[in-house]
Formats: sequence, C-alpha cells, structure tokens
Amino acid sequence: MRLQRPLAVVSIAPLHTGCPALVGLDNDYTSGGGPDSSPEAGNVGDGTVPRDGRAFGDARTGRDAHTKVDAAKDSSSHAHDAATDASPFPGDSSSPLDSAHPDACGASCPCPGGQTRCGSSCVDLQTDPSNCGACGQSCAAASPSSASCADARCIVTLASSGGYGAGITVDATSVYWSNGGAVLKVPLGGGSVTTLESDPSEQPLKVAVTGSSVYWTSFLGQLATTSIGGGAVTTLVSTGLPTPPPYFLTLDASFLYWTTQTDNTIGTVVKRSLAGGAVTTLASGQDLSSDIAVYGGTVFWANAGTGAAGTGSVVALTAAGLTTIAGAQTAPYAVATDGQNVYWTSGTEPGDVLQVDVSGGTITTLATGQAEPSGIAVDGTNVYWANANGNGVMSVPIGGGTAVTVAIPTAAQFVAVDATSIYFTTENATGGVYKVTPK
Repeated sequence: MRLQRPLAVVSIAPLHTGCPALVGLDNDYTSGGGPDSSPEAGNVGDGTVPRDGRAFGDARTGRDAHTKVDAAKDSSSHAHDAATDASPFPGDSSSPLDSAHPDACGASCPCPGGQTRCGSSCVDLQTDPSNCGACGQSCAAASPSSASCADARCIVTLASSGGYGAGITVDATSVYWSNGGAVLKVPLGGGSVTTLESDPSEQPLKVAVTGSSVYWTSFLGQLATTSIGGGAVTTLVSTGLPTPPPYFLTLDASFLYWTTQTDNTIGTVVKRSLAGGAVTTLASGQDLSSDIAVYGGTVFWANAGTGAAGTGSVVALTAAGLTTIAGAQTAPYAVATDGQNVYWTSGTEPGDVLQVDVSGGTITTLATGQAEPSGIAVDGTNVYWANANGNGVMSVPIGGGTAVTVAIPTAAQFVAVDATSIYFTTENATGGVYKVTPK
C-alpha cells in the first residue's frame, strides 16, 4: 500500500484586522493522513477556509480538501515537494497567503461593516485621508493649509484669516477673497497666503477676477484693482461717503458691473469698461440694490426692498430694457445665473432659495427654512449656497430636489465653485476660507 507523504503541521493566526481567522488548521493533522473527520475540524463549507482560489462556502469537507493527492503530485521532484510543504495547504499552489496578499485571506477577505477593501487594507472611505470617497483618492493640502476627510469629502482649510469673509472668487490657479480688512489669495491646493491689498480703513468687500487682474469694492466707496500676482493698487472709482459706494461686483469679458446703496435705501446699477473710461449708469432709483450677476450681456440684480415680505424684486436689464422677472419677494440678497435661470437667496431667517427663468415666469422654490441664506453659486447641475446662521453650506439640483449638506462650518458667508470643488468663506473669530471636494 502506498504511503502518503506526511502533511505539515501549520498554525495560523489572523494576519489582518477585519479578516477572519483560519480555523481547523491545528493538531487534527497527523503523520498518517488527513485531518480529523470531526465536523469541527475546519470544513471548507463553513465559510472559514478558502481552497483552490474558490470563494468562501465550498461544500467540500476539510478531509476532501486536504487528502486528495494525485499521482502527478506523488511523482514530483523534491524541489516541488519542498515548495508544496511550505504552503499552509499542502499540494495547493494557489494559497491565499501570497506576497501580494499578506493577510489571511487575500483580496477576497471580507471587511467589517462600513469599510471597503483598498488593496490589502480595509478602510473607511468616509474618513480615510488616503482613500477619501474612493480607493486611492487622497485628501491633502500644501502646508500651512490642512485637510481632513469627512463624509467621503475632502475638506481643506485653505486659510484662517479672521474677520468677515465678504467675497470670494476663483480662477484656474487660486482662490481670492476679502476679509473686511484685506484682499488675499491662496493656491487652489492650499499653501501660503498672498496679501494683494491691505487697508482696513477701506474695508474691502466683494471680489472679482479676470485674466491677470483682480478687482474689489470697499465699504468706504472705492473700486480698485491690482495684478493677480500682487503689486501696485490702482483706484478706479473713489466716491467716498456719503456718495453711494460700490457694493456688490461682477464682470464679463468687457465690463465691470456693480451696485451702490445710499443710506441702505436707494440703489444704483452701473458699469465701466475694463479698458477704462467713464462710469455708465444702467439703472437708478432701485429699492436697495444688492447682489448682481451678468450673462451674455444681460444684467441681473436683486432689490432687497424694505426687508418686509413682498417688497423685494429680482430685475433683468436686456437690450430691450428693464424687466422685473420676480416681484413681491422677501429681501432677495445674493444672485447667480447660468444663462437659463436666475437663482437667489432671501437674506432672512428662515429664508428661501429660489429660481426663475431668465425671462420671468413661474418661480420655483428650491429650499425653505434656511438659516439666513447668504452667498449663492451655480454650475451645470446644482445650486449651492451658504447659511450664515447655521445649516452649513448646502446644495440642491437645478429645478428642485433634495437639498443636501456639503459642509457644516460656523457662519458661512459666500460661495464659489469650479469644475470639481466648492469654496466658501466664514465669519467668526478665525474667519477662514475652505474648499470641499467633490461638490
């Protein structure tokens, strides 16, 4: 009678957190043959022992899995036997304990609830900075900025500049904002902050950027510009008080547009060529004009009114003239457009987020019960806004749907978006600038 080659005695402990221990590989093995026939001796079908590269749950018993040695294996060379004996499963060259998968069960190892396998590790995609939202998706920032992964989003603290985050915009390389005392910028990926202008007495407010120049308004009546790289500041408009100062600001390829306010009541909408020249009044006698947006030559702005229900409006100025596209509104404040619709926030608490076609018509309420909604932005899919008194930074699909929380900062103020991320400012003792990816 042919004698079987003795089987190696192997004891294996779990090698990776979250992977099950391999059971049944103990003193049940003897020099005379296979494992004990007891059902407790490690059945492959009990979901604990992988075999021949199959998934857990093979119906064969441990005896079947370890005693079938064919003639080819018996006639193999001593070198082959040595390699076979080194495996925890004699005769099995497809052991899961290979160099590519050092844990007990390799890439097929199930992870604990709430975790996902990325390579040879089980990770929480909700919080893991190396796998934030997806395997291999890093959440990091250049120093001194910092980053953390929360809810599968990478939240980067770009800067903690303090003060009132009065305005924010982005271009292909940097984020620009004002904090009520300076105009600043930081790279999109974080890093050192550059001060473009610092004059607390002027109290810079809204910021816009195009090409190689950045523009801003100030509470004390100035409209100024400098290079995006910094340098000399050029004053374009200097009204001083009580002459209506520039307030909200936007631009297109040819013009700067801004609104003014007199004694927090009467407003004016004006424009000036980027190339210079005189200021042109587009509309006067507006009822507390606030934010302004432009698309394809049409200018949109919000008139806050007295703040009482029904006293505000959203207005469009086209080549055909001035049109109220949303009347009887309550304190409309921030405005954005994508050329199809106009979107705005009502700066009250509770407040709403709304949209209407650029030519007017039925008004769609996108969100209600918001905690003093402030700045607003839009891309091709969603509308984003900041709640200044809670609720955080939110988004909702264009046209309506479920509003979701993107981030929960303290006293969020204004927002901007690019193709991948949303950026926002806050107002508090450490008022900062933040980036959230994905949107």
